[in-house]
Amino acid sequence: MCLLSPDLENVLYDISSVLSKMRIAWILAGSTASCLNGVKVKPKDIDIIVKAEGVYVVDRIFASTYSVLRLSLI
Repeated sequence: MCLLSPDLENVLYDISSVLSKMRIAWILAGSTASCLNGVKVKPKDIDIIVKAEGVYVVDRIFASTYSVLRLSLI
């Protein structure tokens, strides 16, 4: 059973809607992805992965509304 809070659910919907409209490929990761895949965990944040060329676009879209942390996996 996923223990995703209504606030995180709303943020995830917002992220999904905006990135889909902008045609930016992304992957949900971390505890939120685990939760939605059946792991009993209560996520406290949403982790997404985008290609390097999309990082600054995503940052510009969401930084004024949400806390954005950029990490490189390279």
